[in-house]
Amino acid sequence: ENPDPAKISTKVWNPEEIDLVVTSYKYTAKVEGKNRCVFFTPQMYQRVQERMSLEQALRQAVAEEHIDVWFQPIVELSSARVVATEALARWQRADGCCSPSQFISIAEESDLIRPLGLLVAKKSLAALAHIRQAHPRMTMGINLSVRQMRSRQTLSELCELVDAQKLPRSSVHFEVTESDVVAPFAGVAGFNLENRQVICRFAGNRR
Repeated sequence: ENPDPAKISTKVWNPEEIDLVVTSYKYTAKVEGKNRCVFFTPQMYQRVQERMSLEQALRQAVAEEHIDVWFQPIVELSSARVVATEALARWQRADGCCSPSQFISIAEESDLIRPLGLLVAKKSLAALAHIRQAHPRMTMGINLSVRQMRSRQTLSELCELVDAQKLPRSSVHFEVTESDVVAPFAGVAGFNLENRQVICRFAGNRR
């Protein structure tokens, strides 16, 4: 049966839209897993449009240092004292706070994870230096992604940031969250900056 020409809609695609469609295929296939066919849908196109818009906004937020750091206290139960704190990245947008699981995932899938991680570390370490003026024994944990931990530059960059704040390297722990650890895992789980040795240190499932 031949379709009614009056019911057939056409659309002329410009190069940017075609590229976005191709990206939507690749992104959907990556999310859903390997060895599968993916058929284009308008919903798929819309999701990728939203994701690319969010990535561009995140890129600008990182460049302008508009990523905030919140601190979660770690309390010693026997004394009820705050003995350490964990730095958590937060992104406050005009329409509300963007979920860390969402923007960190986007950063990991793009080239933004390294500058984002360094920005969070920079702000966290500056805060720790200020906190330790009143609480000299305070330590801090800062989460990193697996991609950051596998980079040869990461260790040197983190050491430079810690040293710039005149902090003891033993006062900072850079950690990988448990949700990032997959088997088999050939990377590293944590850095001990005090002696530049790699140690196994896992954070909770927090972002």
